Amino acid sequence: MRTITNISLLPCFIFLFIGCSNDSDDNNQVIVNSNGSIEELREYYNASFVNAMVAIGFTINQGNTPPSLDGSYLIDPFVLEDSTIPGDEDNIGEGTGNYQITFSNQDNTALTIDLVGTGGNQVDEGNGSFVTGTNGKFSVFAKTTTQLGSANAVTAVAISGTLTADGIDNVNFFGAMLDDKGDPQNIFIENNAGRFYLDGDGNSPKVSSQSDN
Repeated sequence: MRTITNISLLPCFIFLFIGCSNDSDDNNQVIVNSNGSIEELREYYNASFVNAMVAIGFTINQGNTPPSLDGSYLIDPFVLEDSTIPGDEDNIGEGTGNYQITFSNQDNTALTIDLVGTGGNQVDEGNGSFVTGTNGKFSVFAKTTTQLGSANAVTAVAISGTLTADGIDNVNFFGAMLDDKGDPQNIFIENNAGRFYLDGDGNSPKVSSQSDN
């Protein structure tokens, strides 16, 4: 089974997706009159995908008053919690490096936010992503483009946690491969496969910029 690269060498090659459309032209559509509910999340992805997130252990924080997330945060160590990829069983509970996420352009009226994530030489980017939450807890759901060297793919990431004065506590990170574009370089995981990660020390500190990774 292909992985994005060897899991022991790079941190965040995560991508698990179950049952979602592979239409990359439909990425990150804004939900009108959003209230940050799980029902709207099912509209944004679909019911099968949301059920898969819940089944793998991902925490979904509903609500329409998410905290202000703009800034960069470092998830370190990035620990594999679960996976659908054969062979990953031996890596469960292992730290695989770090992953840095930058949020910007948050709009709590539309419940949208932009994100860029980096780990190793992988870059994930999603604009107009769906953000939910209340009382300091949040979730961000994105349909993303992933660049790994000269290769690219359509992916999805979901991130949950609790915003604190110092960063984010108890980060959950769920990733999914939507469309590997045929994977001519044979470097990506398969479509409909991926991984679920936690922050191993429970705190992802705020850092000054994406370049600090």
